[in-house]
Formats: sequence, structure tokens, C-alpha cells
Amino acid sequence: MKIAIITLNNPFEKISGGIESVVYNLSKALVNLGHEVWVVCLGNVNKETIEKREGVNVWILPDKGKKGVFSRSLVFIKSGREVIHELEKKGVEVFNGQGGLSAPLMFFKPKKAKIFLTVHTLDDENIANIKDCIRMRKFKELLGEIVKYPLLKIWRIFYLSRADYLIFVSKAVQEEFKRHYQFLKKKYFLVPNGFPNIITIPKLIAKEYSFIYVGRLDKRKCVDLIVKASKILKDRGYDFSVVIIGNGPWHDDIKKLLNDYKLSEHIRLIGFLPNYNDVLVYISKSRFLILPSSYESDPLVIKEALSRGIPCIVSDIPALTEKIKDMENGFVFKRFSHIDLARVMEKTLKLNEKEYQKLSKNAKSSLKGTSWRDIAKKYSKIFIDYR
Repeated sequence: MKIAIITLNNPFEKISGGIESVVYNLSKALVNLGHEVWVVCLGNVNKETIEKREGVNVWILPDKGKKGVFSRSLVFIKSGREVIHELEKKGVEVFNGQGGLSAPLMFFKPKKAKIFLTVHTLDDENIANIKDCIRMRKFKELLGEIVKYPLLKIWRIFYLSRADYLIFVSKAVQEEFKRHYQFLKKKYFLVPNGFPNIITIPKLIAKEYSFIYVGRLDKRKCVDLIVKASKILKDRGYDFSVVIIGNGPWHDDIKKLLNDYKLSEHIRLIGFLPNYNDVLVYISKSRFLILPSSYESDPLVIKEALSRGIPCIVSDIPALTEKIKDMENGFVFKRFSHIDLARVMEKTLKLNEKEYQKLSKNAKSSLKGTSWRDIAKKYSKIFIDYR
């Protein structure tokens, strides 16, 4: 079968976010199942370019130096129409859009081919952003989020209605759709994201860090809770270490909090690491991954950690408790509560090696059947059955 995946950024040029990682891994896995796969995206090129990357046909459209999702999407809409029509002429039967980043597909619907839209986030993300701006007293950003939310809702109604079928990456997002958009009456499927089953780093790496966070330093990520919880542990005299990998608009706020609490001996702020394997090495060197977010859909970093036998400490939001079971493959704390996070972190520091290894074993086993090959088979079946 010939399949085209439409996404804003070139996943073979740089993986800077979750959707790029999804497209990169899913497209390769579909090729390995025998499908002819095209990825249509913007990139740093002067003219339309078609490249063969790891078996995937990548049709790259010039981004004209535009930055930001809105500006790049406008360029994508203008240049993507002919590509969609051309691919349909080449026999493409299925177009997979990746959320709101597949704008050309929403404006220029194929004549015969079906659109399967993968939905990563919905309204609860915006609501979480608003709440976090209030919590952190970011009133200028709060105004922007309040203005942006109804505009995004209109856009979502438009692109969800244009799709023939919807694919949700988690039960949490599926439930969001039922609450906010059930009136659209769409046929939908539940297919989570996978994880790379080929990892090119040694399996046995000495543990250097007690805890690690990997992700953006931004609203709804709640990284400040890690810093505040660490202050409690420091005051109680615990010996521990935290490494924070990532960058974002709230980087300076986190850095200031570290300095105010004098936590430089306990917490390292690494910044963004462009090499995927470097991130995996840091995860493997840590005993626990912490994800304190107030909103997630199906975070890949959880699976990256579990695949290495690293238990996870997560907030009690639905998308995270789908995967992490308290005291089985990790621990769960009350969202927004640095005090409860400190309680859980303290508990992990008191674990003996036998207790930790049991958690680690459970972490690995909880990922059975969720490699990208497994996920690609599910996509393939849906595409074949409903094309």
C-alpha cells in the first residue's frame, strides 16, 4: 500500500519534539512492513526536493526561512496542495495527518484517498496551560493563552471534521474528544505511540543520578515542582542528585529557583541535547524518571525510560496513570503538589536494591507489544480495512 504522512517539520532533518519522533519511527516501521511511504514536510531547502531517507520517500518543501508554527503552516498550506494531488496520482490511498501540523491536508482534501488524522492533544492542553500560568503568576502569558484557546478550538473543529477517521494516541485524548467534540460523530481508533526497539547504547550503565527530567521547560510541564521537592529533601539531609535535560521559555525561572534554593550541588541543568542517543544515555544513568506535568497525551520519554528498565515518578493525570501503576513500575504523586512529590522521592531514596530491581523488571515488562513495529502493524490494519 502507498501511504503519505503529512507533517510540518522534517523528522529526518531534526527531531525537536514528540511528533517528529512519531513520524520518524512510524514511517520507517511502515516501510519495514512492505508499504511505500511518503513523508511530506517543510525543510531548509531552496526548492522542492525528494530524498530517500532510511527507505522513506521524503518530499521536502521550502520553509522560506519561516519560524513558528503559524507562519510555517501558512507556507505549508500554500505549497502543499499540488504535492497532495501529485501523490494521489502516484497511487497513494491513505493520507495520515499528524494533528494540527498537517494543515495542507485539511484545506486540500484528496479526491478519493482517505484521511486518517492522528490526534495527539486537544482542549485539556490549553486548559492546563492557563492553570499553570496562574499558578506561576505568568500573567502576560496567561492573557495570550486565554486569547489563543478559542481560536485553537475553532481550528480543531475544522481539522477534525475534515478527517475521514481519527486515531487517538491515548485513552485520555480519546476521552477529551468525547467531552469536547463528540458532536462531530467520527469513527475513531486507539493506537498509542511506540518506542524504538533498537537502541544503540550499552544495556548496563552505572547509575550516576537519583532522578532525571527530560522535556521542555515550559507551562504545564511543572518542572518547578522538582526543584521545590528537592529543596525539602536537601533540608532533610538526603544525599541525592537530579539532572534536568531540556530548554524552553521558562528556563530562566527554573534557573532562578535553583539559585534561590542553593541547589547547585544537587541539580544539574543540562539544556537541550540534539542527539537522541545522548538523552538515552542520561536516562540509563538515572534511577528514576520524573514527569510532573499537568497535561500529557502519550509522552515518548516515559516509554524511553521504561524500555531501559527505569521506573517513573509521575503526576496523577490520566495519560500518565494509564502507563505507570503506583509501586509497580513507578510511583504516582498528586498533581501540582511538590510536597507529595517530595514524599515519593524520599520513598525511592529508601528503597533497597531488591525492591528497586523489582520495579525495574516491571518497567521493562510493561512495554510488551508496544514497539514501533507493533504499532505500525495496528496502523497498517486500520489503513487496509478502512481505505
